Amino acid sequence: MMRYKELYVSISILLILLPIVSASCVTLEDLAAIEVVFNKPGAVLGYSRLVEAGYAVRLSSQEVAYRSGYDARIVVILGDTYLGGKYGYIRIQVPFANGKALYNVSEVEARRVLQKEAERLLEMGVLRGVSREDVDAIVSCARLGYAGWDTRLVYEDGSWKPFNQTRLYRPLSACTVPLTFNLEDVPVFPAEGESFPSTVLVVAVALACLLLAGFLLYRQRRASKTA
Repeated sequence: MMRYKELYVSISILLILLPIVSASCVTLEDLAAIEVVFNKPGAVLGYSRLVEAGYAVRLSSQEVAYRSGYDARIVVILGDTYLGGKYGYIRIQVPFANGKALYNVSEVEARRVLQKEAERLLEMGVLRGVSREDVDAIVSCARLGYAGWDTRLVYEDGSWKPFNQTRLYRPLSACTVPLTFNLEDVPVFPAEGESFPSTVLVVAVALACLLLAGFLLYRQRRASKTA
């Protein structure tokens, strides 16, 4: 009988402490970030393409980063997270050093970068299964500090909302290790120009090379005949 009482007390204490542990996991970086999990059915985030193109660097096996071409003070982190399944996420982050934010970025500026970067990823095909209406809805409810496990934005019942305001929510049992990076190693992804070479451009360059090679061969043969 005593064992059951001890077990009951232990479980009760654990249930009380879980929300406290989760709340204590909020970092200063979270307060200067906006994070969105693309858990909408059919959404895919193929961020590896950005590394292959030289626009981003890897922070880990599941995260990449670049500095926004729309505001180079802001770091954009793309990666995978688990929410009853594996989903891509985007995090708009004001970088920190020695416990202090390196730049003073307003919420309006952070939300603008979120919108611009999400739209660019959609246009490039890096982000799929999410509409422009979704992006508008995300930005409209995004706030600085909506980042980290509890308050990152997720999709539920046709709308985007903080994770801890959904039926999907489960508190953390232990804090995760925050990502660290050297800002100097993170490239700026330019906001202008082609993200990836188009098929037309590739074909045009190939034809130009063939024409140049043909012209050089013609001149070489002509020179050999006159010699």
